[in-house]
Amino acid sequence: MNKATQLYRVTGANHLANAWVIVFYLGGAALVPFYMISKYGMTNFDSYLFVSLVLFLIFFIPVCIIHLSYYLTNRGDTLVYSPNDQYLEFNRKGQIHRFFIHEIERVNRFMSWPLAERRSHWLPWDNNNYSEIILKDGRQFIVTSLLVPNLNLQLNADKVFVHKRVIHLARTKS
Repeated sequence: MNKATQLYRVTGANHLANAWVIVFYLGGAALVPFYMISKYGMTNFDSYLFVSLVLFLIFFIPVCIIHLSYYLTNRGDTLVYSPNDQYLEFNRKGQIHRFFIHEIERVNRFMSWPLAERRSHWLPWDNNNYSEIILKDGRQFIVTSLLVPNLNLQLNADKVFVHKRVIHLARTKS
């Protein structure tokens, strides 16, 4: 592998990069009871805890489902990308698939609106994304943000199709 060649795999750092925002929402949900106590007193403390828990779960459950979907899609996979030599090598379940950039028919990128438009993120899953690489010979590969945080290949713009969604679960036909 030359210096420009990049090796990607699902790592703890990628898990953290995809899920760190939930810590922010957990902190926010934990502050709700304190805010409510300061504003209304201790009379409805159980209600404050309930509201805090519901708010947290509204954000946590989708993040958990997306994260699990991405993990199950790319666990154990590796991707080698050589921009200089214009090839990718996808190792899925011990099978190595090597192909060149010119063999790619299209790439479907599934992203949130804020990520696609490079805006501030509003929801904890806004940073999660995945790409579906479709080759001219019909083979397809799913690359989630757990494997490659932001898949940017040297392709003509007419081969990359961005699909903006609120929630985007990875398809498992890789």
